[in-house]
Amino acid sequence: MTVVLGVDGGNTKTIALVASLSGAVLGVGRAGCGDIYGAPAVESAIGEIRSAVRIAFEQAGVGPDDIDFGVFSLAGADWPEDFALYRERLDALAPAGFLVVNDGLGPLRLGSLSGVGVALVCGTGPAAGARGRDGREWAASWWIQDATGAVGVGQAALRSVYLERLSAGPATKLTPELLRIFDFPDVDTMLHNLTRREHRSYDIGKAARVVSELAQAGDSIAQRLVAEHAEPFVELARVSAAQVGLLECSESFPVVLSGSVFAHAGSPMAQAVSAGLCARLPQSRPVTTELPPCAGAALEALARVRSDGMVAPIPSSTMDRMRETLPDGTFFET
Repeated sequence: MTVVLGVDGGNTKTIALVASLSGAVLGVGRAGCGDIYGAPAVESAIGEIRSAVRIAFEQAGVGPDDIDFGVFSLAGADWPEDFALYRERLDALAPAGFLVVNDGLGPLRLGSLSGVGVALVCGTGPAAGARGRDGREWAASWWIQDATGAVGVGQAALRSVYLERLSAGPATKLTPELLRIFDFPDVDTMLHNLTRREHRSYDIGKAARVVSELAQAGDSIAQRLVAEHAEPFVELARVSAAQVGLLECSESFPVVLSGSVFAHAGSPMAQAVSAGLCARLPQSRPVTTELPPCAGAALEALARVRSDGMVAPIPSSTMDRMRETLPDGTFFET
């Protein structure tokens, strides 16, 4: 039986997924930060990736020698030396063959069975990647460093709350909601605890979900934050498409919106990005997916197995089967 491995490694979490040739999910594993830039040390990031893969292997009842191909979609895969490091340290997890890509490319198959198009990721941070019709690939990596993603949205939400407290900005329903999710009695205490020298770590990205919910409910400040943080993604899609030649002809191409901020039902951010794409990039076809990025990595691995390592389409039934057999969505949440 053909078995593949797909791994999505980010700053908040690393998810590994083992799947059969049909797309059926056989095992999943979750661990911590797999980004060599975001982890306390390189070995810490590598250890988290190995831990997630080990759990997925145990659940699937397989080992490294059973894996026909693996794809590691990793937030820290930016420069040639990063790819070399990951390939050296992860070789034992898929000795028959594997590919390391930047996490901006990993989710592409979730909305493009051909593997051609653009992927935009809005998770803890932003990521983007593209593949052209001639096989060219590009990832935004460090080229684009807008302060967006869940953390960027969360920080902007906190700024709005602080401005309201100083009577320097309009009132917003973000204030009581952020006090609730971070469990502080008032804004002064929240600011102190989030900024003092000796403070425990807080997941600022949690505020992004609140911004989305309040934007849907009509809060004008939340809606403004959504619009402001959607704009860089539209430009990121245009730049990514241009880098791989997708703008050189009038043929349409998908833009896959993936990651926790885009994926939840009725995401205002996904809607705002989709609207911007339709207005400014008419060749694009926005595709929102609720499937996790690790599923995209696994689908890429299946495509490579089917085509002997080459970029090739996968059947829609493969994605359908993966969707049917994935664990409950809460497993993949932050």
